[in-house]
Amino acid sequence: MGGGVEFRRQHLRAPILTQVEAESPHLVSLGRASNVSVGGLLVETRETMHAGTEVIVRFFVPPEPRPIEAAGCVLRSEPGKSMAIAFLGLAESDKRRIVEYVQAGVAEKPAA
Repeated sequence: MGGGVEFRRQHLRAPILTQVEAESPHLVSLGRASNVSVGGLLVETRETMHAGTEVIVRFFVPPEPRPIEAAGCVLRSEPGKSMAIAFLGLAESDKRRIVEYVQAGVAEKPAA
């Protein structure tokens, strides 16, 4: 039944709890990420933007103290609650950091 959701997802994702800043020309939104993948992240925030808005996102991936900064685009938004942001380009080193974090998170998941 839930196969449709898995089919749409192109990248493995892992839970994360980190502050996120999403900046567009008209708004800076502060929130926290609830999950991340090399394709993007889900940000819980009251300051949501419309789907299609291009942003610069800044966030941390533990344990690295250096933030990741990447161009992104809001894929979908639930006004006043959350927005899904797809990365438009990640530096190779940042992509590796996210992949390592996600793989570690997936490995820690208990078997269903």
